[in-house]
Amino acid sequence: MTLEQIDEVLNKEEVTVNQAYLDWEIKTAKDSIQYVRDNGLTNLCIACEEIAELQQAITKMIRGKGDKRLVTEELADVYLGMRFVNEVYNVHIGIDSLNLYPFKGDIYSDIKANTSKYSVYEVLRELNHFQNAIFNAIIDKDTSNLETIGNDVLEKLEYLKALYEIDDRDVYKIRNYKMARLFNRIATKTQI
Repeated sequence: MTLEQIDEVLNKEEVTVNQAYLDWEIKTAKDSIQYVRDNGLTNLCIACEEIAELQQAITKMIRGKGDKRLVTEELADVYLGMRFVNEVYNVHIGIDSLNLYPFKGDIYSDIKANTSKYSVYEVLRELNHFQNAIFNAIIDKDTSNLETIGNDVLEKLEYLKALYEIDDRDVYKIRNYKMARLFNRIATKTQI
């Protein structure tokens, strides 16, 4: 997405999602899992790519050349990738497949009150650990620490949102916009 597209989405009140979309999203997730089983692990590689793009957006922020809107967009992509990891490996990385928000508590305010709890470099390291855990699952079929590391990443991402003052609603507006756009593209091809 361009910065202009991100601004347009963030300036909307909400991006609505209808029941047909939710039904389609569940079917698509199941079809994607079958695709992975039949055709390789492309989507898991894409999840790792999204993690790398978030790492790039963070390092640009560290260097003073970044943009909070790009970090917000990449967060949305990483959350989508985490959902796919959940579905493929039947783990629970704090994101309910039908819930638009990953957490049911208010740890955001706790972390914001103590932003010295982590450093941004710990966030980068944990993202790297998560990528490695995904590749270990792909290569060695070892999913033993995937859920633990994924949930650690979610906690670090809460810190990241607090550090850069990123609102959860903005992350999920972008997520919903991207999913609705994908839904509309596929729906026009398949006539849902």
